[in-house]
Amino acid sequence: MPFLLTCLIVCGSATAPGLTAIASSTSSSVRGIFVDTLDNKDFPSRSGLSSKEIKAEITEIVALVRKGGYNAIFFEARPQGDSLYSSRIFPKSDFLTKKQGDFSFIDPLKLLIKEAKKSQVDIYAVIDPYYIGDDLSSLHKSNPGAKNPGLVLNIGDSYYLNPTDAKTAELNVDDVKAMVKKYDLAGVLIDGVDLPALKNQSGYGTSVSKLIGTLSSAISSAKKDTVLGVVLSGSTQSSVLSLELSAISKSAGLLIPRISAAVGYDEDSYQKILAAWISAAGGADKLCPVSSAASILSPSSDGVFIKSSNELLFQQYINEQTGISKSAISGYSYLKTGYFDLLEKLSSFSNHTASSAPKINLDYPRTLSITRPTADLTTTYSSYYIMGTSNPDVPLTIDGETIERTSTTGLFGAYVNLSVGENTFTFTQGAQSKVVSITRKTGSTPVTISTITVMSPASSTSVKKGGELTLTCTAPAGSSVSASFLGKSVTLTQQSPANASVAATFKGKLKVPSISPDGEVTNLGPVSYTLTRNGITTSYTSKGNVYYVGTNATLAVQVSDYISSVPYDYTINGVFKATLRQGACDFVKSEVGEYYELASGGYIMKSTVQVLTGKAAVTKTASSMITAHNDKNEGYLIKGATGLTYTASERDDGIDITLYNLTGLPKSMPLTSTVFSSISCREEGGNTIISFTTANGKPVWGYDIGYSGEDTQIYFKKSPVISNSFGRPLEGVTVVLDPGHGGTDPGALGTAGLSGPAEKDLNLATAYVIKTQLEQMGASVTLTRTGDEAVSLFDRMLTADKVRPDFFLSVHHNSVGENANASKPVGIEAYYHNSNGSLFAKKLTNDVSTDMNSLNRGFFDSYYVVTKTSQAPAVLLELGFMPNPLEYERLSSSLEMFRIACGVSSAIVETIRGY
Repeated sequence: MPFLLTCLIVCGSATAPGLTAIASSTSSSVRGIFVDTLDNKDFPSRSGLSSKEIKAEITEIVALVRKGGYNAIFFEARPQGDSLYSSRIFPKSDFLTKKQGDFSFIDPLKLLIKEAKKSQVDIYAVIDPYYIGDDLSSLHKSNPGAKNPGLVLNIGDSYYLNPTDAKTAELNVDDVKAMVKKYDLAGVLIDGVDLPALKNQSGYGTSVSKLIGTLSSAISSAKKDTVLGVVLSGSTQSSVLSLELSAISKSAGLLIPRISAAVGYDEDSYQKILAAWISAAGGADKLCPVSSAASILSPSSDGVFIKSSNELLFQQYINEQTGISKSAISGYSYLKTGYFDLLEKLSSFSNHTASSAPKINLDYPRTLSITRPTADLTTTYSSYYIMGTSNPDVPLTIDGETIERTSTTGLFGAYVNLSVGENTFTFTQGAQSKVVSITRKTGSTPVTISTITVMSPASSTSVKKGGELTLTCTAPAGSSVSASFLGKSVTLTQQSPANASVAATFKGKLKVPSISPDGEVTNLGPVSYTLTRNGITTSYTSKGNVYYVGTNATLAVQVSDYISSVPYDYTINGVFKATLRQGACDFVKSEVGEYYELASGGYIMKSTVQVLTGKAAVTKTASSMITAHNDKNEGYLIKGATGLTYTASERDDGIDITLYNLTGLPKSMPLTSTVFSSISCREEGGNTIISFTTANGKPVWGYDIGYSGEDTQIYFKKSPVISNSFGRPLEGVTVVLDPGHGGTDPGALGTAGLSGPAEKDLNLATAYVIKTQLEQMGASVTLTRTGDEAVSLFDRMLTADKVRPDFFLSVHHNSVGENANASKPVGIEAYYHNSNGSLFAKKLTNDVSTDMNSLNRGFFDSYYVVTKTSQAPAVLLELGFMPNPLEYERLSSSLEMFRIACGVSSAIVETIRGY
């Protein structure tokens, strides 16, 4: 089975209410495509084709069926009282010949069986036992309707052989029996018996049931391995034959319902209707549901509008999760013409690789429990959202008022207003009660401390000859605090009055003596602090060191974090000049609090860099620039010039990269690139600007600048392409999936609190489903974590750097504050930072929200660590709100994860095509 997550443990609602996930037998697997001949819908393309043309179209049909991974063709052999096979009773169809009954040597059914056998495709002949057309004058004289006018019924604009007449049954039985003897058919499918137009005929249902029973016996006696099936429409309740389904099911080997409903969570959903059909069929073995390729292009005949182009995948997924091994698709022409890549998507779905997912428990209790707050609570909130689990089959009240639960599994939330003082809320279900106590206080409580908690320098600071250190710390008010450095001490002064032991700021200044040698930067070490309180003295040391900048020396720093962002203005969030890699070096222009202003422009946090001591060699002269290309990437090495800081200015047709403190590169470069049409260099003020112009006139797909030994490396990602391997459009595409949180970091808690899956669990489970879906489409996928382990943000980026992916996607789930009504927020949102992630974020929010039938909350520029990489489109995706009971229930189900995976895969394909 293409998509059973055999290693993924999910909650009871995983396959949606009414369905039970079971394993199915692949030995009896049938995957069929209907080929309709009425009005030349699918075949033949027109009447009067030559034998050569008929053979060519049949060859095309079989090839397409096999291309899609299907193993059966449901061929409409008798569309309207005429035949596309050799029959003594029904004349040749005017959809084959120019007029009904015209002589023809062509036997389409025979040719189709012969061609299908070469590809191990089974043929099922579909016949309509009653319908004979809309124009009696076009009937050939040998047509049973023309030979037996008294047998014909006129209903509206159509004509039928009377279903309740024994002669009609006799004609059908004789013809089908002869067909089965003559042709090597896998089955005969009776269609057109579930029409509302015929239901008012007295005894109609009994006649149909009797016909099916007689046909079953006749077929069995003619060839016992040939199956009899009945094509039905609508739900079991709306079926014209609803009262006869039990008898029909006993006689027929297959029930083939055309289910027009979409996969969803309402009473008319595909899952609900399918469950009813399974019951009517007496199990899943006899059921072969039909999905319509046409239904995703326009409203179906009963007005159901299919929103997602992946709807057929959802239906196939539900079929397989429910143990159904037989299914069919109608709408051959839509598959043939490639609308929405339907056939390719269905083919990808059949490219099964076993899931490597670990066991992730996504279940939660169905008993009364308060999951938030977990104990009596004191807060300043004026309102609070209480969460819990309950028995979904028993009413639940809060202080006697019924709680309307939106979930089907008992999850609930109650948004309550809080008065000043103690508030109690009693939740009752049957004989059980749970009391929640929340005390609301007003105002703020001063923070009391007993130690020094903050000391300068927190990271690093510098001082020049004759300079003065300004020393600050946070300590208990009323204490005696002093600081010492290089043998000198100063008593710090409390800056504002405060009650004893309340956190207060202490400040003082200390002049630093001259240090040798000049011309260098020297590490003078940390500052020591002493606290005397209640007669007890304790000592502390600052985290940061003091650096002495000697005469004629210039302070320089090197990035020590894996990456560090450089904002233009440290007071404005999210507007960056550059994101520098570990090892980047630059001179310092000034010092502002916990930031250094770089000589190349912008500010960098002191905590992300280390000060270079001695004489810093920041200015470099390049010896050359050499190329290091492969089939996926292009690399340019600036030899002998490691640690260069840089900025990148993207253009519509390329990118300009400024390398600071660099000289020596030639103005023109030998061009060995498939990505760029030109590369040029120029020097400005001791810096070098390299201009790369793309060969296709588009922006670069991805880029990165880092360091390799003594060299600086500029790296470009070649844009991925859609593969020509049918069913594997993402072959050659690499993706890194980043399941957020993990280990001791649970992320957001859901409605079930600690008794159900936390965000980290849903992130991982969903990432594995996305991984399986992408791999079925040919992609190579790497996870930043494969189990419940803690992974730092920088290690997540390290994985991306090792893989050099075409896409980076961080999987998360959303939350809101405890004082917000969590039943309200719903939907999908995405975050990107670099411009190459904008299109990907847009496609993700559109496609995932469409496939989940959820709200598209939009995509936004934001500076998360995992979105800062520029080497590939990088997006952080928020999939729904954990505290919302209905969203949490759905997000914990394998169906919703599969829908998410389909949306992600569509977004990746569309992003590549839209580049």
